[in-house]
Amino acid sequence: MAAATRAFQLGDRVTVAQTQLCGTAKFIGTTEFAAGEWMGIELDDKAGKNNGCVKGKAYFECKPDHGLFVRPTAVTKIGPSRRRSDFVPSASMQPPRASIPASPPSPAKNPFLAAPQSPIAGRRTSSRQEEGERSREIQKASVQLDLAQAMEDHDVDALEAVLPVASNLGLPPEEIAAAKRILSWELKQTMREEVDAVQATISQLSQSLACLEALAAKQPNTDPSAILSRLGQEL
Repeated sequence: MAAATRAFQLGDRVTVAQTQLCGTAKFIGTTEFAAGEWMGIELDDKAGKNNGCVKGKAYFECKPDHGLFVRPTAVTKIGPSRRRSDFVPSASMQPPRASIPASPPSPAKNPFLAAPQSPIAGRRTSSRQEEGERSREIQKASVQLDLAQAMEDHDVDALEAVLPVASNLGLPPEEIAAAKRILSWELKQTMREEVDAVQATISQLSQSLACLEALAAKQPNTDPSAILSRLGQEL
């Protein structure tokens, strides 16, 4: 087992990267859908990609859209009972606000100076940023799985479609490099097959022409149209 997975055990409570998605480790190890170490997580929320089954093979059981496979390096262990709501303090946990004494009237504001941002607006901006990061990390995990499956299947079309997205999302360089090597190898194989097919066609044409030349030499008075007809039959 790789070093990244030794720190985890089945049943561990974990969170996925910066998504604040919490869940329980249900599978740790290698899979049939892609090379390398993977961790299968049963998420607390309906934000996953499967029910623990990938490409017809079940690695663990959970509700639909609650299962997610990620690399162990994208997972952090948390307390046994922590959930996503634990990351957001509730109103009851907030300290009481101190009363603010009335202040004297402030001097006239300069209309050309921007008003300071209110704390509420700041919290809303922070919340939107966190939601954006969470969405990006979920997409990143999904694309990482798609890329791994395309590499395992040597699927040229899928690799060509997923690689640009994987690069934009910042997937590990070694995974992108491995995918590019597979894609390059498959494209070369396709080119070789096409070249072999062309060479086989040329060889067949050469043999047919040689036969027709021999026929024409034996029967010099043969109608040329008959020779052309014979050539068409050979092709």
